[in-house]
Amino acid sequence: MSLPPEESIQEVVKNRMDAWNRHDAKAFASLFAKDADLTNWRGQGATGRDEIERVHELSFATRFKISHQMAKNVKVRLIKADVASVDILWNMTGALDGSGQPRPSRRGILSWIMTKEEGKWLIKVMHNLDLTAISPIKEA
Repeated sequence: MSLPPEESIQEVVKNRMDAWNRHDAKAFASLFAKDADLTNWRGQGATGRDEIERVHELSFATRFKISHQMAKNVKVRLIKADVASVDILWNMTGALDGSGQPRPSRRGILSWIMTKEEGKWLIKVMHNLDLTAISPIKEA
């Protein structure tokens, strides 16, 4: 018996954070559709699972090699039975700047469009926004 869509999507969020925190580019990229689009917090993009893996191999070997990211306030909205919009607030520690020096803790939001393909939910489009420079959001 399969999980309801919201629970299946929550599992993808958990697996994404776990892959990030293990710095495992292959596991990270496996959560994306083969033809996915990703835009990072700097506005740089990657298209396709293979390119997403390649970009993250480099990031996990450098600026994010000791980073830790946590998801908060995951909001899932089903658009159709096989399409969902997902917003995830995140916090990160351990990121490094271009010279290898520690960056302050960061927070942001991931915005995903997910599709159910071949029986599983995959990230089709991901936009990442860094909210660190903005006043904190008051949480309910």
